[in-house]
Amino acid sequence: MSRDEGDAGSRLKVGVSIRAQMDKAYPHGGDVRGLAARLGVAAGDILDFSANINPYGPPEGWRAAALRALENPERYPDPECRDLRKLIAGKYGSSPERIVVANGASEALDAAARALCRGRAGRRGVVPAPSYSDYLQACLKAGAGDGTRTLRFMLPGERGFALDLPALLAAAPEGSFAVIGRPNNPTALDPGYDAVVAAAEARPDMDFIVDESFLDFIPGAISVAAARLDNIIAVHSLTKFYSIPALRAGFVDAAPAICARVALELPCWSVNAVAMRVAEHSLRDDGFAARSRRLVAGDRAQLAGILGSLPGLAVFPSVVNFLLLRLTGVAVPDAHRLARRLLENHRIAIRAFGGREGLDKSYFRVAVRSGDDNERLGVALSRELCGTTGAGDEPRAPDLDAIYGMPGC
Repeated sequence: MSRDEGDAGSRLKVGVSIRAQMDKAYPHGGDVRGLAARLGVAAGDILDFSANINPYGPPEGWRAAALRALENPERYPDPECRDLRKLIAGKYGSSPERIVVANGASEALDAAARALCRGRAGRRGVVPAPSYSDYLQACLKAGAGDGTRTLRFMLPGERGFALDLPALLAAAPEGSFAVIGRPNNPTALDPGYDAVVAAAEARPDMDFIVDESFLDFIPGAISVAAARLDNIIAVHSLTKFYSIPALRAGFVDAAPAICARVALELPCWSVNAVAMRVAEHSLRDDGFAARSRRLVAGDRAQLAGILGSLPGLAVFPSVVNFLLLRLTGVAVPDAHRLARRLLENHRIAIRAFGGREGLDKSYFRVAVRSGDDNERLGVALSRELCGTTGAGDEPRAPDLDAIYGMPGC
Protein backbone atom coordinates (compact mmCIF):
# COMPACT_ATOMS: atom_id res chain seq x y z
CA MET A 1 0.00 0.00 0.00
CA SER A 2 1.29 3.45 -0.83
CA ARG A 3 2.31 5.66 2.07
CA ASP A 4 0.62 8.68 0.52
CA GLU A 5 -2.67 9.48 2.19
CA GLY A 6 -4.46 9.63 -1.14
CA ASP A 7 -3.85 5.90 -1.68
CA ALA A 8 -4.00 4.71 1.90
CA GLY A 9 -7.55 3.44 1.76
CA SER A 10 -10.59 4.25 3.84
CA ARG A 11 -8.84 3.80 7.19
CA LEU A 12 -6.56 6.83 6.72
CA LYS A 13 -8.37 10.16 6.59
CA VAL A 14 -7.09 13.68 6.12
CA GLY A 15 -8.32 15.91 8.94
CA VAL A 16 -10.05 18.57 6.86
CA SER A 17 -12.19 19.92 9.72
CA ILE A 18 -10.29 18.92 12.83
CA ARG A 19 -9.09 22.44 13.65
CA ALA A 20 -12.60 23.02 15.00
CA GLN A 21 -11.61 20.82 17.93
CA MET A 22 -9.20 23.51 19.08
CA ASP A 23 -12.12 25.92 19.45
CA LYS A 24 -13.46 23.88 22.36
CA ALA A 25 -12.50 25.35 25.71
CA TYR A 26 -12.35 22.09 27.65
CA PRO A 27 -12.57 18.88 25.60
CA HIS A 28 -12.17 16.46 28.52
CA GLY A 29 -14.02 14.82 31.37
CA GLY A 30 -13.59 15.84 34.99
CA ASP A 31 -15.08 19.34 34.86
CA VAL A 32 -17.20 18.68 37.94
CA ARG A 33 -17.32 22.35 38.94
CA GLY A 34 -18.69 23.33 35.54
CA LEU A 35 -21.37 20.65 35.65
CA ALA A 36 -22.31 21.57 39.22
CA ALA A 37 -22.60 25.25 38.40
CA ARG A 38 -24.95 24.56 35.51
CA LEU A 39 -27.11 22.33 37.70
CA GLY A 40 -27.02 24.71 40.65
CA VAL A 41 -25.57 22.12 43.05
CA ALA A 42 -22.32 21.74 44.97
CA ALA A 43 -19.42 20.01 43.21
CA GLY A 44 -19.29 17.50 46.06
CA ASP A 45 -22.82 16.38 45.17
CA ILE A 46 -21.65 14.92 41.85
CA LEU A 47 -20.15 11.44 41.61
CA ASP A 48 -17.55 11.73 38.86
CA PHE A 49 -17.13 8.75 36.54
CA SER A 50 -15.93 11.00 33.71
CA ALA A 51 -12.27 11.31 34.81
CA ASN A 52 -9.98 8.26 34.97
CA ILE A 53 -8.25 8.75 38.33
CA ASN A 54 -7.10 6.06 40.76
CA PRO A 55 -9.82 5.99 43.46
CA TYR A 56 -7.33 4.83 46.12
CA GLY A 57 -4.96 7.80 46.10
CA PRO A 58 -3.14 9.94 46.75
CA PRO A 59 -0.65 7.92 48.81
CA GLU A 60 -0.69 8.49 52.56
CA GLY A 61 1.61 11.30 53.65
CA TRP A 62 1.11 13.45 50.57
CA ARG A 63 -0.08 16.43 52.64
CA ALA A 64 3.09 16.39 54.73
CA ALA A 65 5.14 16.26 51.53
CA ALA A 66 3.23 19.25 50.16
CA LEU A 67 3.75 21.24 53.36
CA ARG A 68 7.48 20.54 53.28
CA ALA A 69 7.61 21.99 49.79
CA LEU A 70 6.08 25.21 51.12
CA GLU A 71 8.65 25.75 53.85
CA ASN A 72 10.65 28.04 51.55
CA PRO A 73 8.12 29.75 49.25
CA GLU A 74 10.64 32.51 48.53
CA ARG A 75 12.78 30.06 46.55
CA TYR A 76 12.21 29.08 42.95
CA PRO A 77 11.55 25.39 42.30
CA ASP A 78 14.37 23.36 40.80
CA PRO A 79 14.15 24.16 37.07
CA GLU A 80 15.63 20.76 36.17
CA CYS A 81 13.65 18.66 38.68
CA ARG A 82 16.85 16.83 39.59
CA ASP A 83 15.59 14.76 42.52
CA LEU A 84 12.38 13.83 40.76
CA ARG A 85 14.21 12.81 37.60
CA LYS A 86 16.47 10.50 39.61
CA LEU A 87 13.46 8.87 41.27
CA ILE A 88 11.64 8.45 37.95
CA ALA A 89 14.73 6.92 36.36
CA GLY A 90 15.09 4.44 39.20
CA LYS A 91 11.40 3.57 39.21
CA TYR A 92 11.10 3.00 35.47
CA GLY A 93 14.55 1.56 34.70
CA SER A 94 15.78 4.60 32.85
CA SER A 95 18.49 7.22 33.52
CA PRO A 96 18.15 10.90 34.55
CA GLU A 97 19.53 12.20 31.25
CA ARG A 98 16.66 10.43 29.47
CA ILE A 99 13.98 12.12 31.60
CA VAL A 100 12.30 15.51 31.12
CA VAL A 101 9.63 16.44 33.67
CA ALA A 102 6.63 18.52 32.59
CA ASN A 103 3.48 20.03 34.07
CA GLY A 104 1.45 16.92 33.32
CA ALA A 105 1.41 14.49 30.40
CA SER A 106 -0.55 16.92 28.22
CA GLU A 107 2.26 19.48 28.39
CA ALA A 108 4.77 16.70 27.69
CA LEU A 109 2.77 15.60 24.62
CA ASP A 110 2.65 19.15 23.27
CA ALA A 111 6.38 19.67 23.84
CA ALA A 112 7.28 16.35 22.21
CA ALA A 113 5.21 17.09 19.11
CA ARG A 114 6.71 20.58 18.79
CA ALA A 115 10.22 19.16 19.19
CA LEU A 116 9.62 16.66 16.37
CA CYS A 117 8.22 19.33 14.05
CA ARG A 118 10.69 22.13 14.79
CA GLY A 119 12.53 22.91 11.56
CA ARG A 120 10.51 20.38 9.57
CA ALA A 121 7.70 22.38 8.01
CA GLY A 122 4.84 20.27 6.74
CA ARG A 123 5.77 17.14 8.65
CA ARG A 124 2.78 14.84 8.91
CA GLY A 125 1.39 13.41 12.11
CA VAL A 126 -0.64 10.18 12.20
CA VAL A 127 -3.18 9.73 15.00
CA PRO A 128 -5.41 6.68 15.52
CA ALA A 129 -9.13 7.31 15.94
CA PRO A 130 -10.62 6.90 18.44
CA SER A 131 -7.90 8.05 20.79
CA TYR A 132 -7.19 10.79 23.33
CA SER A 133 -8.11 14.14 21.78
CA ASP A 134 -4.89 15.81 22.95
CA TYR A 135 -2.91 13.71 20.45
CA LEU A 136 -4.64 15.48 17.61
CA GLN A 137 -4.39 18.86 19.26
CA ALA A 138 -0.69 18.37 19.95
CA CYS A 139 -0.14 17.76 16.23
CA LEU A 140 -2.19 20.79 15.30
CA LYS A 141 -0.44 23.11 17.72
CA ALA A 142 2.95 21.82 16.61
CA GLY A 143 2.21 22.69 12.99
CA ALA A 144 1.97 19.06 11.93
CA GLY A 145 -1.64 19.50 10.93
CA ASP A 146 -3.62 22.44 9.61
CA GLY A 147 -6.46 20.42 8.15
CA THR A 148 -4.28 18.99 5.38
CA ARG A 149 -1.27 17.42 7.10
CA THR A 150 -2.59 15.53 10.14
CA LEU A 151 -3.94 12.11 9.24
CA ARG A 152 -6.35 10.02 11.26
CA PHE A 153 -5.98 6.24 11.14
CA MET A 154 -9.42 4.78 11.74
CA LEU A 155 -9.71 1.83 14.13
CA PRO A 156 -12.55 -0.49 13.07
CA GLY A 157 -15.30 -0.97 15.61
CA GLU A 158 -15.97 -4.51 14.42
CA ARG A 159 -12.51 -5.41 15.74
CA GLY A 160 -13.11 -3.73 19.07
CA PHE A 161 -11.03 -0.69 18.01
CA ALA A 162 -7.80 -2.68 18.34
CA LEU A 163 -4.76 -0.88 16.91
CA ASP A 164 -3.35 -2.70 13.87
CA LEU A 165 0.19 -1.32 13.86
CA PRO A 166 1.35 -3.03 10.63
CA ALA A 167 -1.61 -1.46 8.82
CA LEU A 168 -0.83 1.94 10.34
CA LEU A 169 2.78 1.64 9.20
CA ALA A 170 1.68 0.74 5.69
CA ALA A 171 -0.52 3.84 5.56
CA ALA A 172 1.81 6.34 7.26
CA PRO A 173 3.69 8.72 4.93
CA GLU A 174 7.49 8.72 4.74
CA GLY A 175 9.08 10.77 7.50
CA SER A 176 5.85 11.16 9.49
CA PHE A 177 5.35 10.60 13.19
CA ALA A 178 2.63 8.73 15.04
CA VAL A 179 1.03 9.47 18.42
CA ILE A 180 -0.44 6.38 20.03
CA GLY A 181 -1.77 5.40 23.44
CA ARG A 182 -0.46 2.44 25.37
CA PRO A 183 -3.02 1.64 26.64
CA ASN A 184 -5.29 3.66 24.39
CA ASN A 185 -7.93 6.02 25.75
CA PRO A 186 -10.91 5.55 25.46
CA THR A 187 -10.67 2.01 24.08
CA ALA A 188 -8.76 0.68 27.15
CA LEU A 189 -6.61 -1.65 25.03
CA ASP A 190 -2.83 -2.04 25.09
CA PRO A 191 -1.16 -2.66 21.71
CA GLY A 192 1.69 -4.26 23.66
CA TYR A 193 5.38 -3.60 24.18
CA ASP A 194 6.57 -5.97 21.47
CA ALA A 195 4.23 -4.60 18.80
CA VAL A 196 5.18 -0.97 19.42
CA VAL A 197 8.91 -1.70 19.50
CA ALA A 198 8.64 -3.78 16.32
CA ALA A 199 6.82 -0.90 14.62
CA ALA A 200 9.55 1.56 15.58
CA GLU A 201 12.23 -0.83 14.35
CA ALA A 202 10.39 -1.39 11.05
CA ARG A 203 10.04 2.34 10.33
CA PRO A 204 13.25 4.17 11.32
CA ASP A 205 12.09 7.09 9.16
CA MET A 206 9.19 7.67 11.58
CA ASP A 207 9.06 8.86 15.18
CA PHE A 208 6.62 7.40 17.70
CA ILE A 209 5.20 9.38 20.63
CA VAL A 210 3.80 6.68 22.92
CA ASP A 211 1.48 7.88 25.67
CA GLU A 212 1.82 5.52 28.63
CA SER A 213 -0.25 7.57 31.06
CA PHE A 214 -2.24 4.51 32.19
CA LEU A 215 0.53 1.93 31.98
CA ASP A 216 1.06 1.87 35.76
CA PHE A 217 -2.32 0.18 36.17
CA ILE A 218 -1.06 -2.94 34.34
CA PRO A 219 0.92 -5.31 36.58
CA GLY A 220 4.37 -6.05 35.22
CA ALA A 221 4.08 -3.72 32.23
CA ILE A 222 7.34 -2.35 30.82
CA SER A 223 7.67 1.05 29.16
CA VAL A 224 8.61 1.04 25.48
CA ALA A 225 11.38 3.47 26.46
CA ALA A 226 13.25 0.42 27.75
CA ALA A 227 13.97 -0.55 24.11
CA ARG A 228 16.30 2.49 23.92
CA LEU A 229 15.30 3.29 20.34
CA ASP A 230 16.02 6.81 19.15
CA ASN A 231 12.62 7.12 17.44
CA ILE A 232 10.50 6.27 20.52
CA ILE A 233 9.40 9.03 22.88
CA ALA A 234 7.51 7.66 25.87
CA VAL A 235 5.17 10.10 27.65
CA HIS A 236 4.02 9.26 31.15
CA SER A 237 1.57 10.78 33.62
CA LEU A 238 2.12 10.74 37.37
CA THR A 239 -1.25 12.30 38.13
CA LYS A 240 -3.68 9.54 37.15
CA PHE A 241 -2.17 6.56 38.95
CA TYR A 242 -1.15 8.59 42.01
CA SER A 243 -4.38 10.66 42.06
CA ILE A 244 -2.79 14.11 41.95
CA PRO A 245 -4.30 15.75 38.83
CA ALA A 246 -4.67 19.06 40.66
CA LEU A 247 -0.88 19.26 41.02
CA ARG A 248 0.10 18.24 37.46
CA ALA A 249 3.19 16.12 36.86
CA GLY A 250 4.30 14.00 33.92
CA PHE A 251 7.47 13.19 32.06
CA VAL A 252 9.15 12.20 28.81
CA ASP A 253 11.52 9.22 28.63
CA ALA A 254 13.56 9.32 25.42
CA ALA A 255 17.05 9.50 23.98
CA PRO A 256 19.08 12.34 25.56
CA ALA A 257 19.26 14.24 22.27
CA ILE A 258 15.45 14.14 21.96
CA CYS A 259 15.06 15.15 25.61
CA ALA A 260 17.22 18.19 25.01
CA ARG A 261 14.91 19.25 22.18
CA VAL A 262 11.79 18.60 24.27
CA ALA A 263 13.20 20.62 27.18
CA LEU A 264 13.65 23.61 24.88
CA GLU A 265 9.90 23.56 24.18
CA LEU A 266 8.99 23.85 27.88
CA PRO A 267 8.88 27.06 29.93
CA CYS A 268 11.30 27.40 32.81
CA TRP A 269 9.91 26.28 36.20
CA SER A 270 7.16 24.35 34.44
CA VAL A 271 6.70 22.11 37.50
CA ASN A 272 6.08 23.75 40.86
CA ALA A 273 7.75 22.68 44.11
CA VAL A 274 4.60 21.14 45.61
CA ALA A 275 4.01 18.93 42.56
CA MET A 276 7.66 17.83 42.63
CA ARG A 277 7.68 16.88 46.31
CA VAL A 278 4.34 15.06 46.23
CA ALA A 279 5.38 13.18 43.08
CA GLU A 280 8.65 12.17 44.74
CA HIS A 281 6.79 11.00 47.83
CA SER A 282 4.35 9.00 45.70
CA LEU A 283 7.04 7.26 43.68
CA ARG A 284 8.72 6.04 46.86
CA ASP A 285 5.54 4.29 48.03
CA ASP A 286 5.82 0.85 46.42
CA GLY A 287 3.10 -0.50 48.69
CA PHE A 288 0.60 2.02 47.35
CA ALA A 289 1.36 1.01 43.77
CA ALA A 290 0.93 -2.73 44.39
CA ARG A 291 -2.23 -2.23 46.44
CA SER A 292 -3.76 0.07 43.80
CA ARG A 293 -3.19 -2.40 40.98
CA ARG A 294 -4.78 -5.20 42.96
CA LEU A 295 -7.80 -3.20 44.10
CA VAL A 296 -8.45 -1.53 40.76
CA ALA A 297 -8.34 -4.89 38.98
CA GLY A 298 -10.99 -6.22 41.37
CA ASP A 299 -13.13 -3.12 41.01
CA ARG A 300 -12.85 -3.27 37.21
CA ALA A 301 -14.09 -6.86 37.20
CA GLN A 302 -16.94 -5.89 39.53
CA LEU A 303 -17.99 -2.91 37.42
CA ALA A 304 -17.75 -4.82 34.15
CA GLY A 305 -19.92 -7.55 35.66
CA ILE A 306 -22.54 -5.08 36.90
CA LEU A 307 -22.75 -3.18 33.63
CA GLY A 308 -22.50 -6.30 31.47
CA SER A 309 -25.66 -7.64 33.10
CA LEU A 310 -27.73 -4.63 32.02
CA PRO A 311 -29.92 -4.86 28.91
CA GLY A 312 -29.05 -2.62 26.00
CA LEU A 313 -25.43 -2.11 27.03
CA ALA A 314 -22.22 -3.58 25.58
CA VAL A 315 -19.04 -3.51 27.67
CA PHE A 316 -15.68 -3.56 25.87
CA PRO A 317 -12.64 -5.37 27.32
CA SER A 318 -10.29 -3.25 29.44
CA VAL A 319 -6.85 -3.61 31.00
CA VAL A 320 -6.92 -0.30 32.88
CA ASN A 321 -9.09 1.85 35.17
CA PHE A 322 -11.88 2.73 32.76
CA LEU A 323 -14.41 1.01 30.52
CA LEU A 324 -15.69 1.85 27.05
CA LEU A 325 -19.39 1.09 26.63
CA ARG A 326 -21.95 1.20 23.84
CA LEU A 327 -25.70 1.59 23.96
CA THR A 328 -27.34 -1.21 21.97
CA GLY A 329 -30.95 -0.85 23.05
CA VAL A 330 -33.66 1.73 22.42
CA ALA A 331 -34.53 2.86 25.96
CA VAL A 332 -32.11 5.80 25.60
CA PRO A 333 -31.38 7.05 22.06
CA ASP A 334 -27.76 8.11 22.58
CA ALA A 335 -25.05 8.53 25.21
CA HIS A 336 -25.45 12.30 25.35
CA ARG A 337 -29.04 11.93 26.43
CA LEU A 338 -28.04 9.21 28.89
CA ALA A 339 -25.35 11.50 30.32
CA ARG A 340 -27.91 14.27 30.90
CA ARG A 341 -30.29 11.90 32.63
CA LEU A 342 -27.60 10.41 34.86
CA LEU A 343 -26.44 13.86 35.85
CA GLU A 344 -29.83 15.40 36.45
CA ASN A 345 -31.55 12.39 38.03
CA HIS A 346 -28.66 10.77 39.87
CA ARG A 347 -25.88 13.40 40.09
CA ILE A 348 -23.50 11.08 38.23
CA ALA A 349 -21.10 12.31 35.50
CA ILE A 350 -19.95 10.07 32.64
CA ARG A 351 -18.00 10.77 29.45
CA ALA A 352 -20.22 10.71 26.35
CA PHE A 353 -18.75 10.65 22.84
CA GLY A 354 -19.96 11.36 19.33
CA GLY A 355 -18.29 14.66 18.52
CA ARG A 356 -15.53 13.15 16.41
CA GLU A 357 -14.70 10.39 13.94
CA GLY A 358 -14.37 6.88 15.28
CA LEU A 359 -17.09 6.87 17.93
CA ASP A 360 -20.72 7.71 17.32
CA LYS A 361 -23.20 8.91 19.94
CA SER A 362 -23.91 5.41 21.18
CA TYR A 363 -20.51 5.27 22.97
CA PHE A 364 -19.53 6.46 26.41
CA ARG A 365 -16.78 5.86 28.95
CA VAL A 366 -16.82 5.41 32.72
CA ALA A 367 -13.95 5.37 35.17
CA VAL A 368 -13.47 2.43 37.51
CA ARG A 369 -14.20 3.57 41.04
CA SER A 370 -14.47 1.68 44.32
CA GLY A 371 -17.20 -0.83 45.11
CA ASP A 372 -20.02 1.32 46.52
CA ASP A 373 -19.63 3.94 43.81
CA ASN A 374 -19.70 1.28 41.11
CA GLU A 375 -22.87 -0.18 42.55
CA ARG A 376 -24.48 3.27 42.60
CA LEU A 377 -23.66 3.70 38.91
CA GLY A 378 -25.12 0.28 38.16
CA VAL A 379 -28.39 1.13 39.91
CA ALA A 380 -28.64 4.47 38.10
CA LEU A 381 -27.96 2.93 34.69
CA SER A 382 -30.43 0.14 35.36
CA ARG A 383 -33.17 2.66 36.08
CA GLU A 384 -32.43 4.66 32.95
CA LEU A 385 -31.86 1.79 30.54
CA CYS A 386 -34.80 -0.23 31.78
CA GLY A 387 -37.09 2.74 31.26
CA THR A 388 -38.17 3.21 34.86
CA THR A 389 -37.57 6.93 34.38
CA GLY A 390 -39.85 8.16 31.64
CA ALA A 391 -38.21 9.78 28.65
CA GLY A 392 -38.43 13.54 28.80
CA ASP A 393 -39.90 13.80 32.30
CA GLU A 394 -36.68 14.93 33.93
CA PRO A 395 -35.67 18.62 34.29
CA ARG A 396 -33.06 19.73 31.79
CA ALA A 397 -30.16 22.08 32.44
CA PRO A 398 -29.74 24.48 29.50
CA ASP A 399 -26.00 24.12 28.86
CA LEU A 400 -25.44 20.38 29.24
CA ASP A 401 -25.67 19.71 25.50
CA ALA A 402 -22.69 21.99 24.97
CA ILE A 403 -20.66 20.11 27.57
CA TYR A 404 -21.49 16.62 26.35
CA GLY A 405 -21.17 17.64 22.72
CA MET A 406 -17.44 18.23 23.14
CA PRO A 407 -15.00 15.92 21.44
CA GLY A 408 -12.23 14.47 23.50
CA CYS A 409 -11.31 12.00 26.21
